Amino acid sequence: MFQTQGIYPQTVRQDSFSTSDSHAVAKLSTISHQLDRFTNLPRDLIDSAKISGKVVFDPAKHLNYEAPKKIHLLADLGKSNVGISPNAFSEPFPLFNEEAIRQMRAEVFDEEVLDKFHCQTGSKTGQVRGQCPNHAPFTHAAWTHPTVISLISTIAGIDLVPALDYDIGHTNIVVRADGSENDCTPPGQQITPGKYCESAFGWHKDCYPFVCVLMLSPCTGMSGGETYIRAADGDIMKARGPELGSAVVMQGRYVEHQATAAKGGQERISMVTSFRPRDPHVKDESVMTNVRNISDRKVLFGQFASYRVEILRDRACEEVIRARGESEKEGSYRVEGAREWLRTQKEFIEWTLRELIND
Repeated sequence: MFQTQGIYPQTVRQDSFSTSDSHAVAKLSTISHQLDRFTNLPRDLIDSAKISGKVVFDPAKHLNYEAPKKIHLLADLGKSNVGISPNAFSEPFPLFNEEAIRQMRAEVFDEEVLDKFHCQTGSKTGQVRGQCPNHAPFTHAAWTHPTVISLISTIAGIDLVPALDYDIGHTNIVVRADGSENDCTPPGQQITPGKYCESAFGWHKDCYPFVCVLMLSPCTGMSGGETYIRAADGDIMKARGPELGSAVVMQGRYVEHQATAAKGGQERISMVTSFRPRDPHVKDESVMTNVRNISDRKVLFGQFASYRVEILRDRACEEVIRARGESEKEGSYRVEGAREWLRTQKEFIEWTLRELIND
């Protein structure tokens, strides 16, 4: 079990009670631990997610893909001068079938996963993140499968890869939806430790260039739950929420948006997986602002630093080939080109350093 800079709710301390009965103290510690971690999840929600047999992800068996009927452009929002692709967000589209959703729900609501990775964001809300790949192999395999990545990339309009293992399968949970999500702390805005973790609700931009949001709940009897998107002129566009097994792709790093509260229904569970550009030469302005307070920073920062260094490695290998090729031709080496390349890498390194905050 990890702790993240005091952001998780504090547990009851054992030393505030008599230790004459060690068994009673141990029992009390266990109870307080469970209360802090996932007491706001109904037992029937956890039990109903259990399945008798787990399987390996197979796109031929588990996909239910249909292309989105429409993809909205950044230009439609007055934001054509930002981003890494012209595409802003898609209409909801079918992606996974019910068997795949059952497998993913079973991993999310596994009690070991809840014990290690669940955090309350409100009295009726919570989130699970960091469970991939070790504790959610089906979920991890689904989102990292080349077929799924290709589908997401096509909708995004640019070749993508999952950003980090840590941000595969981040799951937002609302039980007995009554609109209380609106009272949660928006991502990246919790200054001091509080009773609850930061949530995915409230106006924000995402940490990574693209996200794919998958609905894990039936939406029968549910109202609301749309995503509001703010255009450059301040106008608000309403994006329809996905149905069970359906998803939405959004360039969330450059589109300010808000997941609105849903009402009705027993639950609203959505899974978010983040993506970044595959090409190391495409700009990558990923930040840790929204996730550092709700993550095990050593794991999160290790993965973030690793892929950033990999980008530098790939860029450097290509630069070596270019420099050698030019230097072998007398008078053809472009010094200013080399200086510009180095300045670009310096900016990339400085950006990475700013995100690796250890406070």
